[in-house]
Amino acid sequence: MMKLNKHFPATLALASAVSLATAEMAVAQESTESADDFLAIEEIIVTAQRRSQSIQDVANSVEAMMGTDLDELNKVGLEDYISSIGGTGFTRSGSGSVKIGMRGISPIGQDDYAFARTVSTVGMYLDDVAVQGAGSLPDMNLYDMQRVEVLKGPQGTLYGDGAMGGAIKMILNKPDLQDFEAKAEVTAINTKNSDIGYRVRGAINLPLIEDKLALRVVGSSEEKKGWIDNIATGEDGVNDTDSWSLRASMLGQVTDELSVELLVMHDQQENDGYANEVIGLGDLETNLLEDEYNDVEVDLYALTLKYDLGFAELTSITSLFEKERTLNSRVSFSLDEFFIPAMAAPASILNPLGLNLGFAGLPLGFADNSSLAVSDKEETISQELRLVSTGDNTLDWTVGLFYRDRKRDICTTYDSPAIDDYNQYLVNTGGSLITGLFPATTFDCEVKPESGLDSVNRTAKETFEQKAAYGEINYEITEAIELTAGFRYFEEEVTFEDTSVAYGPLVFFGFANPASSNSTKEDDVLFKLGLSWAATDDQLYYFNIAEGFRSGGSNLNASDTLEADRFRTYESDSLINYELGAKTSWYDGRLTLNGALYFSDWSDIQSAIVVPTAIPGVRTTVLTPGGDAEVKGIELAATYLATENLSTGFSFAYQEAEFTDTVADSNIVDGSELPNAPEFTASLFAQYTHELEFGELFTRVEYRYVDEQRSVVEPVPGSVQYLPYNDEETVLPSYETTNLTVGLRTDAWYITAYAHNLFDERYETSYGYTQSFIAEGSNPTLRSVGTPRTMGITVGTFF
Repeated sequence: MMKLNKHFPATLALASAVSLATAEMAVAQESTESADDFLAIEEIIVTAQRRSQSIQDVANSVEAMMGTDLDELNKVGLEDYISSIGGTGFTRSGSGSVKIGMRGISPIGQDDYAFARTVSTVGMYLDDVAVQGAGSLPDMNLYDMQRVEVLKGPQGTLYGDGAMGGAIKMILNKPDLQDFEAKAEVTAINTKNSDIGYRVRGAINLPLIEDKLALRVVGSSEEKKGWIDNIATGEDGVNDTDSWSLRASMLGQVTDELSVELLVMHDQQENDGYANEVIGLGDLETNLLEDEYNDVEVDLYALTLKYDLGFAELTSITSLFEKERTLNSRVSFSLDEFFIPAMAAPASILNPLGLNLGFAGLPLGFADNSSLAVSDKEETISQELRLVSTGDNTLDWTVGLFYRDRKRDICTTYDSPAIDDYNQYLVNTGGSLITGLFPATTFDCEVKPESGLDSVNRTAKETFEQKAAYGEINYEITEAIELTAGFRYFEEEVTFEDTSVAYGPLVFFGFANPASSNSTKEDDVLFKLGLSWAATDDQLYYFNIAEGFRSGGSNLNASDTLEADRFRTYESDSLINYELGAKTSWYDGRLTLNGALYFSDWSDIQSAIVVPTAIPGVRTTVLTPGGDAEVKGIELAATYLATENLSTGFSFAYQEAEFTDTVADSNIVDGSELPNAPEFTASLFAQYTHELEFGELFTRVEYRYVDEQRSVVEPVPGSVQYLPYNDEETVLPSYETTNLTVGLRTDAWYITAYAHNLFDERYETSYGYTQSFIAEGSNPTLRSVGTPRTMGITVGTFF
């Protein structure tokens, strides 16, 4: 339920102060000058439909942010990109796994590790290359962008799998064949409860052969100091983040018709600790003993060729995308609590004959700091050929072919100090049934185990191959009415192989599984149909029906279940969306007012369900179709250029996202809310720019409200769950954030001072672990928290 009762009044007063302080100046200016009669909001050109169009002419819900504005306002990363977009939900776990929900559609089956779970329902593209990958979304440290486009609703025909809820396109600045250009900036960053960090960024454009060849090099480095303190170890700021990015692009105009662009990029982020606080301790405090970390490296190589055929432009995009993620995280339960006591007890359920298995006399009560280390390597090769008609014709069209080949190598290591101690105990005591037969072993998973000895190791290989053909036409029935029709045919195959190896006593508990494999094939056709009416040059109304889908995948832990063949792979889910929208401009272009009503029908949702394993009393989660859902919503966004100096705007979205038909063994409450789907979101801004003799002074205030949202599905009461369900913890409370930026810019340099989360709102971005499924109270309840108030000063120059 919407409760604008904390910072909204203060934010509104702050925005009003910005406006009122300049009202007299604005009135005087309007009374003495006629310039305002020619004011209009600057036109934004986007390529959302694979051709250049004014954003107001696109018969779809699209929003865009210019790269210069993002730089000016110190907005870096996915959360900043979508903070002003209505109808979006953003969650980030302590490990750094990012989920984006758009219009209620999000990866509800994705876990904190996101290494063997469903992929994102929002497509992410760097230029025309898909970079969402097979796990969590990469939150790259990008600079020197031309713009970010956010496309809402399914984009299945032109963008393919993954763009089921929408798509985010990050458009980079291209090399300039004529002019030399350079820019650089340095930022000092201070977050509450942390030391001072920094960010350094720069770009240079070099025309090597005028009008023929140019090189553009961009680099950035950032060190964010942590703000979570560990009271158990005495270490402050355990969640430091270091990131850096370097890319180079070269553009060659071979002939008047042919251009060639090569892009090479490396992006790296190292999270030394998680942004989790333990509930019950003080503000921003933890007491976990694990050495948690999350490191992500991304490499991208892309070759783009464009040839002007006169009647159409032919584009070829060849890319190699590599992502490597390594993490070490506290697991949500400890095997020590269950297996050692069960085996040590005389005539226990796991040792009915009371055999001496080496547990007699074993001291219990080991430190509960078990961890799971993960190595996830992904390599994707893709090729796209696209032919787009040029000019403004009665019939505009786009056709294309697409191929993707993705390979993943996954390795996990469960490491428990108690089990390791027991392994050593067996060696020291000797004579037991399993001494020498199953020795303690260290497994090379390219991630560091907590104590040096491993308990369970699992490796898996996944291959994914997809072929697709697509097309879309726009036919002008009359000068004002246009028909859109599109399709996409795809076929794909997923293969999966896995092996599980256990050491020491865990051999007896079913964790050792021989190599096994499975594969699944699928093909389908997606459609899009739309009708738009340009009532005037400033008013466009449209109705679209569009389908989207998300490819299937594999479950890494399927071999633990009693139905391994059923759960080893899972198929795609799909969505059909009905949308009625309007894009309007008023007062000679000084006001834009856009809105949409939509209804989405989501089928065969990839959901995480709890199933039993071969080990008595132990369960695990797998991904499989969990049911269907419906989302109904309304969106409205406006921007108003009040004067030459003052601009304001707002956006809001209201939606109802609910399960409508759930599968019996999903244990999901029919009619319950979808996760990551806040019912109401709203944002507003006010910016005033004052002209000086040597530059411009600007002040901008931004406000965002996000309603409460579920972080996981609501289970059927009394059903078996992997972890005990706690509604108070799994429903993330609503929150409000306010940003303030003041800056001075000239023709050669600029300086900005900013405060993000000005009122230091403490908000949750994800639900953490709860108590162990065996022993109540053995695991603390965690929550991932948003960044506290962060202030900074940026000084930059360009020439």
